[in-house]
Amino acid sequence: LMSTLGILQALSLKNDYTLLASPGLNDLITTEDSDRITLVHSYIRENVPNNIKLTDIAPIVGLTKESFCRYFKKKHRKNFITFLNEYKVALASKLLIETDLSISEIGYECGYNSISFFHRQFSRFMNMSPKEYRTSYTSI
Repeated sequence: LMSTLGILQALSLKNDYTLLASPGLNDLITTEDSDRITLVHSYIRENVPNNIKLTDIAPIVGLTKESFCRYFKKKHRKNFITFLNEYKVALASKLLIETDLSISEIGYECGYNSISFFHRQFSRFMNMSPKEYRTSYTSI
């Protein structure tokens, strides 16, 4: 028990960390906003292998494409395409660790029609290639 407490204390004093949630996540969200955000997230989760377009998702929450872009950026502090690519990369990271699917299969499973674009996006958000990422977790 004392060893565990010592480890927890050492971790609490460490200044080198990465936040798991976006800044401002605790901002007040109305019930209507919560329902819209839930609809958007559900749609993304269910349709990630497909080509998700703004023109498909905006009507789901009762907004025009332009209004949806403004609304989404206001609530998430990033544009929809960036959010979608972050989601796809996070899903790919999970699949790289938990499955034996090839990197190409994972790219297609995550909705990328071009493997080179998948590699670029993965490297952009993770600062390493999908192969390096998988290797770093298989060596643990």
